[in-house]
Amino acid sequence: MGIMNFIKNQLIDIVEWPEETPGVLVHRFERAGNEIKRGAKLVVRPGQSAVFVNEGQIADKFEPGTYSLETKNLPILTTILSLPYGFNSWHKAEVYFIKRTEQLDRKWGTAQPITMRDADFGPLRIRAFGNYSYRVGMTDNMLQRFVGAKSEFKAEELEKQIQLKSVSEFTDTLGELQIPALDLAAQYNEIGERVKQNLQPVMNDMGLELLTFTVGNISLPEEVNAAIDKRGAIGALGGMQSYQQMKAADALGDMAKNQGTGGTMMGMMLGGNLGGGFSYYFKQRIVANPGSVMFFDNTDFLYIDYKPTQNWRLRFGKDAMAMGGFEYDASPIDVYFPTTLWNSIYCFQLGFSGAYISDDGNHTIVAQVTNSPYINSTGLNYDAGLVSYNLCWYGTVGHWNTIWSTSMIEREWSKFMNLTMIGNKLVFDKWDIYVDFMHHALSFDDWGKNFGVVSCANYYFTPQFNIFVKGMYEQNKSEVDLNSAVA
Repeated sequence: MGIMNFIKNQLIDIVEWPEETPGVLVHRFERAGNEIKRGAKLVVRPGQSAVFVNEGQIADKFEPGTYSLETKNLPILTTILSLPYGFNSWHKAEVYFIKRTEQLDRKWGTAQPITMRDADFGPLRIRAFGNYSYRVGMTDNMLQRFVGAKSEFKAEELEKQIQLKSVSEFTDTLGELQIPALDLAAQYNEIGERVKQNLQPVMNDMGLELLTFTVGNISLPEEVNAAIDKRGAIGALGGMQSYQQMKAADALGDMAKNQGTGGTMMGMMLGGNLGGGFSYYFKQRIVANPGSVMFFDNTDFLYIDYKPTQNWRLRFGKDAMAMGGFEYDASPIDVYFPTTLWNSIYCFQLGFSGAYISDDGNHTIVAQVTNSPYINSTGLNYDAGLVSYNLCWYGTVGHWNTIWSTSMIEREWSKFMNLTMIGNKLVFDKWDIYVDFMHHALSFDDWGKNFGVVSCANYYFTPQFNIFVKGMYEQNKSEVDLNSAVA
């Protein structure tokens, strides 16, 4: 059998690739000892190209057609091997067949939501998908990517890499273009062209030519889609300057629906843009029987923002203290069975802050100085002159979200309490879980004595209905009670 194969291999060859295996883009012609005989017939089918390679060096290329392999139509390979006219074989020469047809309707999409920074809505988690087309390149640099030990390259192997690269470039492009979320739907073509421009060098490095790249859909959160619908309706009335004004209009409408005699508290909100990078926000609770509590004590927010650039923000007025932990960050109505620490810190204080927001909107660092939340039995002690220094990081890395902070809270003149809060949250499509760690110390002797851990897992059947499991552990071994120290 071995003798018959040897004799067969010495006969004139027909070198061709019938493309019997679907999905193969590059195929190396297999021949005993890679030896192609003089006079062999090379058949390059429509949609193919053939390339001769010697010891990893690209030699001659052939377009569709039938060729009799002689020195006259293999000048580069002949020169490389320095063979005389009339030679009988090329030792170890390899032939690669390239499928040159366009690979149409290849899919890309975000397997998980990605984060974009929006001037109106802040960080948003969005999804996107679309398609693209490509073909194998024919420059020497591109072909060099396919020359090696492998005999075949399949489309699915390359498209797994392209999928990851596409999402990465799409995310970067959103950061570059800074298109508002409300205008994304009208900019699909511009986004697609920019992604193609940015992705082309990456594809070239893979040995491919990117021919088209299309954004088919960008899915926004429900509240943003609702804002888009509202903007169309409000536009008929002359428009509103910001999303906050839309929310304020809703709040006033809700108040009008709930003005029965049985209520003890109502609220109002107002916000908008002042131009030149300035904006404002005001939120007030109105209590039916305030007792000794002053009107301003029930003002949660009353501040002015100034954003000189997309990355920097200054804020002056009454605001929530920049403290970590997802329990502390939530609205009171969303906190079930609060921890003692959560229930002991009056968070709305006068002060000022500066914030840096990363280009992708995934990270925000806030440095803040406010009144101290230390209070006495008669209410807030605004005249005491006590302050709190707060540093907080809000981050998003894939599914992982963070709110970490450390604060130095003045409880008496020049006497401080350190409060460190580390919040971590994992967010997925239907569920999330957070774990908060809180530690406070009145002195170095208190380190490790006073801390709490709280964890909550939520599963969302719909945006309006969820179930949760929550647990917590707290200990306070210092001589001063937390309530007297902070609240």
